[in-house]
Amino acid sequence: MKFWKIVSILGGETNSAEEISKTKEEWEHFGQWFQNFSQIVHLQDRKKLDTELPKDFSEEVLKSSNILLFTSNDGTIRSRKIFDTDIEINIFDAFNKYGGDAIEEALEKGSFRL
Repeated sequence: MKFWKIVSILGGETNSAEEISKTKEEWEHFGQWFQNFSQIVHLQDRKKLDTELPKDFSEEVLKSSNILLFTSNDGTIRSRKIFDTDIEINIFDAFNKYGGDAIEEALEKGSFRL
């Protein structure tokens, strides 16, 4: 998952990502990126923004998130529960099942048709 996409998915919930970046030496620089995200965007540092994060780092960050999504019988993933039949899914499981693009779209637009 690209750096900008995981920041978009997490919204303001990047503290755990910064902490996780401290757990492995090869991830340490990501913590600085999260702290300096607004500066990176301002400078349009595409090298950092478009960096494909290691899968194991992305998974650890998503596992630590409290973000929930909802899937419906009509094949839609949503940021909120709308129908009684909607099924709750945590962000990590949604990532593994549907991918980062679907999650980011659902959180940004409210829903995404799978």
